[in-house]
Amino acid sequence: MASPHARIEQLLAEGGRYDVEVLPQLEACLKQQLKDNTYSLEANLAMLKLYLLYPEHTNVESLEKVLLKALMAFPATDFYLCLYQIPEKYHANLKSIMDLAQQLEMAKFKTFWKDSADVSVLSVAIGWGSAIRK
Repeated sequence: MASPHARIEQLLAEGGRYDVEVLPQLEACLKQQLKDNTYSLEANLAMLKLYLLYPEHTNVESLEKVLLKALMAFPATDFYLCLYQIPEKYHANLKSIMDLAQQLEMAKFKTFWKDSADVSVLSVAIGWGSAIRK
């Protein structure tokens, strides 16, 4: 039996990248990433692209979680790659995670750790603290 991430990769390779019907599977993949501390940038970018193509299906909570997973990949540029796929009208809802990313980018580590205590979405990602410290 193929892993969930392998199934998503196969689904995207077979042309599902632009099919809105795969959104539930991509969102489930994101939940799995948060649960088992894995990461699939390709699946997350595919979900963001579908949200751009089908804005009526946009889930702001999923946007925040995608950014969280990308933040955990810091210092890779994944965070901004994902952020640029999110329409500006959602940025106000994502301000706390965007502020944390900016603090990391500017090497304001004390401020980052102090402010991160108040960002509730961080609690849904297993291993976020150790991922940032690496």
